[in-house]
Amino acid sequence: MKIKNILFLMIAVLAFVSCSDDDEPGIPKYQASALTHPENGTAYELLQRDKNNTVFDLTWTSYKQSELGLGVPTYCVQVDIEGNNFKYAQILSQVAEVSEPTLETVYSAPIKVGDLNSMLAKTFNLTPYEPYNIEIRVITRIGDGDGYIPGSASNVFKAVVTPYEEVAVPEAIHLIGNMFGENSWDNSNTKFVMFRTANDEVNTYTGLFASGSEFKFIPQGYIGSWDFTYGGSDGTLSSSGGNITDITAAGYYTVTADIVNLKYTITPYDASDAAEYGDVELIGEFNSWADAGTIKLTKAAYDPHIWTADNVTLTAGKLKFRADAGWAMSWGGKTFPYGGGTGDDLVVEDGTYFVKFNDLTGLYVFFSK
Repeated sequence: MKIKNILFLMIAVLAFVSCSDDDEPGIPKYQASALTHPENGTAYELLQRDKNNTVFDLTWTSYKQSELGLGVPTYCVQVDIEGNNFKYAQILSQVAEVSEPTLETVYSAPIKVGDLNSMLAKTFNLTPYEPYNIEIRVITRIGDGDGYIPGSASNVFKAVVTPYEEVAVPEAIHLIGNMFGENSWDNSNTKFVMFRTANDEVNTYTGLFASGSEFKFIPQGYIGSWDFTYGGSDGTLSSSGGNITDITAAGYYTVTADIVNLKYTITPYDASDAAEYGDVELIGEFNSWADAGTIKLTKAAYDPHIWTADNVTLTAGKLKFRADAGWAMSWGGKTFPYGGGTGDDLVVEDGTYFVKFNDLTGLYVFFSK
């Protein structure tokens, strides 16, 4: 009789630790997590310019089950294409149990645009710009192995997601010339890098230009060379074009350069009511959003609205620009390394940068060193 009892217990234990989520629940029964957000069936169009942003926060409630005598659980966010029944599920995110879980503990995993897109486009090999029905669930794992607790899979969140094709950020475009009141025909100078409203948008620069300005545009790949410096007239660019001489009177202008379509524009800009700041700095997660340890930018000698800082080493995280060491005026953006013009926390990547900021437009560029 004792042998039979021992065999029964061994079978029960083996059933409980099985790696297959489709097996019968172990004894005692595990109470699965419950997804509560976002709303089921929501459609999301993923955009490369938002790759560092959160597409949605996946929220769920997990239940304390200390009576089961399990180790510390890890909650795994799984993704699969609808119809696969999670046969080819991939782990998108993992969240460890909090140090002191309550009977019902709420967890949240921010799902990044870039992470989700990479999984859909590369792992699942989905066609870009086509909508797909996907399914997401949370399943519980004990330890570092691949074994999931039977019966631990949550309810399923369904969404319609359109992935994008990831393309390299177009190379930087720099201004070169005497436009800022000094003879800056140095074809190795990258301090006059232009801005963009997003990574894949047209290059733009708004600022104070000297009278009789003459300038050209030079792509990053040809810095230090005269082979491809784009000039022209009447809004048309050419690699063999002459100096652009449209600006005859000193003042503020917005200049755009579309190297792909060989077009440029020059438009007067009214800066008469623009505030001038005594200080602009970077503040963010790198210094715990504290007043101490911010990164100060230097006001350009040629324009009171242009700010720069060189050799700035940053770790991945959120930050913003702010004026005069306070929060009365601050700026952020949704894209990196180009963008701006919004109040969003800017998500940066690891690296060392020449940082340039324009307080007229709120645009920034983190030019990689």
